[in-house]
Amino acid sequence: MENKKIRLRRNGFSLVEMIISIFVFSLISLVSVSIFANVVKVQKNTRDVQKDLETSRTAIDQVAKNMRLSSGLRTANNNPSDSEIYMYNTTQNKCFDYKFTSGQLIVGRANPSLDVANNPHCSPSDVNYNLETFPITEGNITNGKFFVTKTDASSTPKAIGRATVVLTVDKEHIQTSVSFLDYAGIVQ
Repeated sequence: MENKKIRLRRNGFSLVEMIISIFVFSLISLVSVSIFANVVKVQKNTRDVQKDLETSRTAIDQVAKNMRLSSGLRTANNNPSDSEIYMYNTTQNKCFDYKFTSGQLIVGRANPSLDVANNPHCSPSDVNYNLETFPITEGNITNGKFFVTKTDASSTPKAIGRATVVLTVDKEHIQTSVSFLDYAGIVQ
């Protein structure tokens, strides 16, 4: 009779063994799902940051292209650095105003006004944001500045002007510099 009891015990698991094995399996499953959820979250955040950086890089390239084709670049208050810059694009015969505001880089366009010598130039009053304005980046720009150095033929050495655009996006800095095409008095 004792041989039968021993044999019956060897054929199955006890209730305690089943509960322990279910608990261990549940614990391993919970840890695995938690790790997978964190990996997915990090991957999504990385994609979002990459998208913001790519969009900002495209925007900064567009600004730089307009700067290369423009004359009369200046900041809004004629300071060396500002969050707004004006320029006259000679190929499009348009005034452009780029401005960092509320986490966006926006552009306004306008027809230029003429100065006393009938030369086109841009001023803040030329740009009408209600007609031709569109955001070229959305959100996540935490800071943006334009730095302008004017062409100076009287300095030693002579200096060709340049403009630099600096963006801070998702704690990453992006910048580009463009030299002006106004070589008057520098190249003879």
